[in-house]
Amino acid sequence: MLKNVNISHGIAGRLNVGSLLPVIVVLLVGFLVFGIFITKPIHAVGLSGLQPAPYLNYQGRLENSNGNLLTGNYYVAFCIYTSTTATACAPASTPATGAITTLNGAVWGEVQYFSSTNSPSNEIENGVFNANLGIYSALSGSLFNSASSFYLGVNVYNGSAWDGQMTPLQQIDQVAYAMDTAMLDGYGAATPTGANQIVLTNSSGYITLSDTNPQINATGTNTLTLNGSGATGNVCFFSCTTSNIAVGTTLNISSTTPLLTATDQATSVVYNGYIYEIGGNNGSVTTTVDYAPINSDGTLGTWTATTSLPVATEQATSVVYNGYVYEIGGYNGSALVTTVYYAPINSNGTLGSWSTTTPILLATDAATSVVYNGYVYEIGGYNGSALVT
Repeated sequence: MLKNVNISHGIAGRLNVGSLLPVIVVLLVGFLVFGIFITKPIHAVGLSGLQPAPYLNYQGRLENSNGNLLTGNYYVAFCIYTSTTATACAPASTPATGAITTLNGAVWGEVQYFSSTNSPSNEIENGVFNANLGIYSALSGSLFNSASSFYLGVNVYNGSAWDGQMTPLQQIDQVAYAMDTAMLDGYGAATPTGANQIVLTNSSGYITLSDTNPQINATGTNTLTLNGSGATGNVCFFSCTTSNIAVGTTLNISSTTPLLTATDQATSVVYNGYIYEIGGNNGSVTTTVDYAPINSDGTLGTWTATTSLPVATEQATSVVYNGYVYEIGGYNGSALVTTVYYAPINSNGTLGSWSTTTPILLATDAATSVVYNGYVYEIGGYNGSALVT
C-alpha cells in the first residue's frame, strides 16, 4: 500500500511493504523542497569551461515501521515526468543499474544501487543514502527546456519485486532548470560552431564556423553590417596577411544582370553608359560581342548581342576612344595574333562593322592596354614563349 506522510521541513513518500519488511521514508532534502542544487564530483564530465556536473542531487532515508534506520542493499528507480497523471515508467523486473528503457509516460529514468559497502556516492549509512541523478542516463538542459513543469517518481525494489511508484509525484523545483543556463532556447554553445549551436569566440576572440560551406545570412531586407574597431575597419577574405578589403563607411556588394553566356578570357570596355564584353572562350574561342546599359543605381540592363568580331579571339586587350572600340592582339584558337580591330560605337550602344588597322609589332596575348590623349599603349603580355616587357 502506498501512502504519503508529511515530515517537518520536507516532503516524504512512505512505502509500507509489509509488517515485517522495512518502511522506506524518502526525504527530499535537495532540489525538491529547498531549491538547493548539490553536486558531488564522482564522475568526470566532458564539458568545456566551468560548467557544473549535470546531476540532480537527491537524498533519502530508509527506516522500518518502528522508525529504526536501515542498512542493506537496495535498487531504487528514479523517473521524471512532465505530468502527474503520466503512465509510470517500468524498470526491468530483474533489477540492474542503468538507464530505464521502458519509460512509458516518463521523459527520463534510471536505476541506481545503494549498499552499506558502496563508495560514498551510493552508500547507505545510518539509513541515509545520497543519489546523483544522471550518472547512468544523462540529464541535459534540453530536457528541462521541453516543458514548463517536471515531476519525480521513486520506486524501490524490496528484494523480490518493485513496490510501485510512490504517489503523489514530487514536483521538481526551479533549481533543476539551472541546467538550461548552458542553453539558449534549447541550443547549446560551442567553438568551432556547428549546426544548431550558439556562436562562441575562441581563446583568441575569433569566431570559427565549422561547416563545409559556412554562411552568414541576413533573414530580412535590412543592412548586414560588419564593423571594425573604429570608423573604418578591415574585412579579410582568405589570408588576412595578403588579402584585405579596407572599408571606410559602407560596402554594398550585390549581383546584377548576368551575362548571356558563361565566358572567360574575354576583354571588356565601358563607353557612354554601356558596358561591352568582347570575345573570350565559352567552351571554344568565340567572336561574340555583348553589351548592356549601365543604370544610374549601378545595376545593368539586359545584355544584347551586337556586331561580332571578324575572327574568334580570346585573351585580347581593348580600349575605347573618340567613339570607337579597339580590340588588340590575343589568341585566335591556333596562334597569337598582331591584328588590331576597331568598330564605331553607335548612340544606341550597338557597334558598327569591324575593320582592321595598323597591327601591333609583336603577337601577344594576356597584355593590357590604355589610351591617353590620342595615343594607345599595349603593355606586357605573353609572346608564345615568354612573358614580355
